[in-house]
Amino acid sequence: MHQHTTSHHRSHEISQPADIYGLTAEHLQYSHPAISVLLPKFFLLMVVSHCIPNGFKHSYIMPKLISKVKDCRESYMSCDDFRGIAISPILQVFEHCLLKQLQAFIEKEYTSSNTGNN
Repeated sequence: MHQHTTSHHRSHEISQPADIYGLTAEHLQYSHPAISVLLPKFFLLMVVSHCIPNGFKHSYIMPKLISKVKDCRESYMSCDDFRGIAISPILQVFEHCLLKQLQAFIEKEYTSSNTGNN
């Protein structure tokens, strides 16, 4: 999980809004290199213990315009023209790491089942 954390938090999109605690993607981008070792251990502990820290359970939602054709000067917009995006850079890194781990596991299982190495 370490290499996935490193690649994600170093390449994470810059200029995203801060979460409710004031953390931004830039905090991860410019953090001490030790964060690449500590975050995967922390994420693994979360998975093994089936426990999510209370701070991870809070975020705020920002509206994102999903309709590209509409111009607010030409017609009225409705709630259906937007979708909510939860702001939490740490959770985005966790989701990315988990996705990469699951992809690797599935690819390994798929390859071994196709070659008969069960």
